Amino acid sequence: MFGNDFRIENIIFKPRDESLIPDEKFTIIQKQYLEEVYYLQTVIEKSIITNQNKNFSVKDLCWTAFQNGDCVMQSPMNYWQGNIDRLHNDDDLQATLNCFKTVDPSQNIACMDANKIPVQEKAVFGGIKRTKFKECSNRNAKFTMPLLNRRKPSFLDKFYDLKLFKFDKVTANFEDESEDPCNESTISAKVFLVTYLLRNEEKIAPVAAQFEKDVIKATIEKFNAAADTSIFKDVIPDIKVRPLNLKLTYMLEISINEELEQESKQNAFIVIISYSIMFLYISLSLGNIFSLVGSNILLSLCGIFFILASVFMSYCLCAYLEIKASLISLEVIPFLILAIGVDNMFLIYHAVSKVPSNYPHTKIGVGLRSISSSVTLSSFAQILTFAVGLYIDIPALKTFCLTAMFALMFNYIFQVSAIPALLAIDLRRKAAGYCDLLPFYPTKNRLDISKPDPSYIYGFFKKVWKPLILSKPCKFLTFVIMISLFGLFFFAMYDLPLGLEQQLPVLKDGNLYNYFGDLKEYIEIGPIGSLIIENADYTDPKTLQVLDGLVDLLSKKENLTVPPFRIWYKGVVSLRDMSQVVPQIKIDCFRGVNPDDYINDFKKLTEYYLKFDLKDPCCSSYGLCGGQFYEDVEFKSVGLLGSYQQDQDQFPPLKTAKSK
Repeated sequence: MFGNDFRIENIIFKPRDESLIPDEKFTIIQKQYLEEVYYLQTVIEKSIITNQNKNFSVKDLCWTAFQNGDCVMQSPMNYWQGNIDRLHNDDDLQATLNCFKTVDPSQNIACMDANKIPVQEKAVFGGIKRTKFKECSNRNAKFTMPLLNRRKPSFLDKFYDLKLFKFDKVTANFEDESEDPCNESTISAKVFLVTYLLRNEEKIAPVAAQFEKDVIKATIEKFNAAADTSIFKDVIPDIKVRPLNLKLTYMLEISINEELEQESKQNAFIVIISYSIMFLYISLSLGNIFSLVGSNILLSLCGIFFILASVFMSYCLCAYLEIKASLISLEVIPFLILAIGVDNMFLIYHAVSKVPSNYPHTKIGVGLRSISSSVTLSSFAQILTFAVGLYIDIPALKTFCLTAMFALMFNYIFQVSAIPALLAIDLRRKAAGYCDLLPFYPTKNRLDISKPDPSYIYGFFKKVWKPLILSKPCKFLTFVIMISLFGLFFFAMYDLPLGLEQQLPVLKDGNLYNYFGDLKEYIEIGPIGSLIIENADYTDPKTLQVLDGLVDLLSKKENLTVPPFRIWYKGVVSLRDMSQVVPQIKIDCFRGVNPDDYINDFKKLTEYYLKFDLKDPCCSSYGLCGGQFYEDVEFKSVGLLGSYQQDQDQFPPLKTAKSK
């Protein structure tokens, strides 16, 4: 319905000397740190990649909601419109951050980026500590300072929900810094957050992925490995060489796939060790490993192979069905199927070996008759258990359950077909006296297959473990330990933390592990939330009233959502209503057309509203910025299709949904 979303590239900047972070007086909002953010952005924005003999820069790939094509991004440098000279010339960073002044001579509204979009404090700073603003009116303080005057409210204030101020340059002479009544009006932070949004359409996604890997990731790794700013000389020739003070953690759109690849490589070694240990255990349990004929090494190896085959077949089937893999599937399923598959293999082997017959086919038939119903019922119970998990509305768990269900199905097929066939071949080999590891090499030692194979594990449990565990002291001790553990676990259950930490399924000390740690520790704003509305008639006032009620309800959830809330129809309604009470709007916004032809026609008014770019005077003067939605509202013969409500705005508005 919505098409491909954009690609989010998050970069967190924090001090290399992490001992500074706990210091309450430390703040990363300093020019030397902001300069390093600018250097990284400059390298990324000036870098070019080549794909299919075409050159691409970040401007070619970035996601934009504007007809002028300017990129949507969040950065602390947006307070200075990404201009390093404005940062250097800013003599009061706190006044800029508090929106008391503007450093952009082309506009008189503070806290706006180059696209005239309000900079959201929590989207660019982490670990924020904002002290309460105290009005500068202390009569006992020995200084002279004009009071801050709030400018006259405008429509833009209502649209962006900002508190904007203007003031003349402050001059003050303090005998004691503690006497400064505005000394508490400061913003401190521990980390910076920079976010790029790249396009993700089917044709452009591979190019964007290449840009992420060859430019953004490579630049970040180069930054972290460097000692000073000389690494930027190629892009910024006049840069002053000085030590770098920041280090970066990041999460790009390609990070999850790279994490999966890295975990797969690491898990491969662990899986090999686990399966090797299980192979050794099976070999010791199913026969005399020191006997040339009586050992079952090849049979054990084939059993392990069938378990691995069922896992790989499950992955292949999921890939064919275009079911995306998850970390939990790659990490858990090989070991889960190993435990279940080996258990059933033992049951089948021991049931066959206990049949007193010298004919392999007779032993196989009688053995399967006694054990096949048990194996079948247990296997289908396990398969159905995971099938029930498909009704869980958690994509990662649903993928895990589906992959495990397929693996168990394939494993069961091998258990009732291939394993009995191999058992029959192995019994014939033993009866004929052929060597286990060299089945083509005959020996004079022919075994009596009518008797169970002796094994060291079986002998240990029969002669040592069984008498020990059935003794009265051991029974009493086992009972006491189990009751104690149950009671301990019962009381500890109430302190069990709920939820899955993002760091748990990723590699420790890897890129994502460190990023998720910083995200949890410092970043206060979460992902974008969206309320999807279908089959809504936007020309009906009752519908708009219901939608407004939903937005108001979400706005009251201050512990869950962060304003502003944005939806396209709000601007259309505002344009219609404001035009009727403010005659100047008809002159400023309806240039060259008759306003009455649009105001009473919701469809035509919406089409006209979508032409208001963020740099349009109607947007800057009245907050009517429909250009950000120009790609996201569609009309058909029956009228407007639908909308997509963004309920938490970390970034500029998302795409508007189209519903039937």
